[in-house]
Amino acid sequence: MTRVNYKYTDYAIKALLQEVEKKAEMNVNNTSDCYILSGVFAEAGILISASTIARLYCIIVSKSKPSRYTLDKLAEFIGVLNWQVFFSKISEKIECVSNKSIISSNDNFESELSLVKFCLQDKAYNPLFNYLNANLELFVGGDYLEKNHQILYVIDVEIRRNPAIRKNILPFIVKNEVLRRRYFDKFVDIDGLNRYFAKFIEEEYIKNLNPIDKLYKMDLIWSYSILITAALYSNSIKKILKYGYNLIKILPPCQSTLSEFPGEVIEHKIWPYARYHYVYIIYLFYSGNLRNSNIEKELEMLYNDLSKVSFVGNSNALGLLFEALTIVGKQEFILNFSGNYKKVLKAIIKDGLITMENEESVIKLIYYYSLACNNLGINRAEIYQFEDIKTKRNILNKNICNTYQFYYNAIKVLQEDDEQSKKKYIQQAYQFAQNINNKFLMKHLLKFNNYEKPLRYCD
Repeated sequence: MTRVNYKYTDYAIKALLQEVEKKAEMNVNNTSDCYILSGVFAEAGILISASTIARLYCIIVSKSKPSRYTLDKLAEFIGVLNWQVFFSKISEKIECVSNKSIISSNDNFESELSLVKFCLQDKAYNPLFNYLNANLELFVGGDYLEKNHQILYVIDVEIRRNPAIRKNILPFIVKNEVLRRRYFDKFVDIDGLNRYFAKFIEEEYIKNLNPIDKLYKMDLIWSYSILITAALYSNSIKKILKYGYNLIKILPPCQSTLSEFPGEVIEHKIWPYARYHYVYIIYLFYSGNLRNSNIEKELEMLYNDLSKVSFVGNSNALGLLFEALTIVGKQEFILNFSGNYKKVLKAIIKDGLITMENEESVIKLIYYYSLACNNLGINRAEIYQFEDIKTKRNILNKNICNTYQFYYNAIKVLQEDDEQSKKKYIQQAYQFAQNINNKFLMKHLLKFNNYEKPLRYCD
């Protein structure tokens, strides 16, 4: 490996290595593969050592780039004159695709999805922005849901993984009304909330909302609800009170029934509706205004509204509601929704219809209902249907892995009789809460069955 004296992008180098694997009819995954590929090169009259190949394919970690000689020889192996010719072809392809609309074509979607990945990895933001601007129609309406979700998922993976990419991509998304709605509706979750989403919503998202947009009010409600949730999970009572006050000014509780809630399609507005009532209960508690009378009034309205929505909508709303009632010390009210709870689980076990949007809600729903029954002395054999759901479908979205695993282990604590096993699950759950800096869940867990903080996680 030597000092770079040629034009390159990481995308182009990776593309070349992929072409080499195709020509050699093999995948390079380990040191043994490197020796085999070196032999293949030798048969073609090309001398590249196994150690160089290992560095090229990141089997041996190296911060340097390959030499021009190595790249020329790899290009020669795949039938291209030299590296410069290969690089020029790749660069032309990027420029062409980045300005091309793919609305009418399915044939090239996989290659263009790869382009999005490599633009992100290479930090080639302008070609990526050109590509997204040329294909905004993908993100409007419901005709291209699978495509727009795949594209946004690829972008979201890099946003979570790389702070530099996050810094460049999120401002672009938030300033584009179409992309903003699609991305923030689908990809903001608890795992990323306290690490970056809350800060960005507070500093950038709200100020880029358009007051003349017909969904402006709903977007504000969603924003403040998310910020209150983040404040709860970071133990900031001051922010809970601040944002709770702002939220109630925008939408007073007396105007918050599902029919009055901003939005047109019930199934689309159930999530912000549920989030609003979740944080409203929490706000009442921390502001000192929580009374059984207003809780009962709130729950009566929720019970009536939830009778109008699907079991998916119920799972989203009930997961949040049960968590809120647990937080404010009103677990006994959870049992008022036992009928809804059983219908939701029965429908899921029968059909396996758990989507990425509601899998977090489902496991949260099971945990808080089970915890309430456990604390109120109800026979636990009647309440655990978690393993049935787990068997039916593995409900695990990688984006919410830490949150999901927290609740998975917390449920295991409730199910377990053996004290050593119980301690193990508590420690594991604590680690997952710690991974996402969720101070509320960490504190909640430490009070669980009067266990002390696991020693291995002490500061």
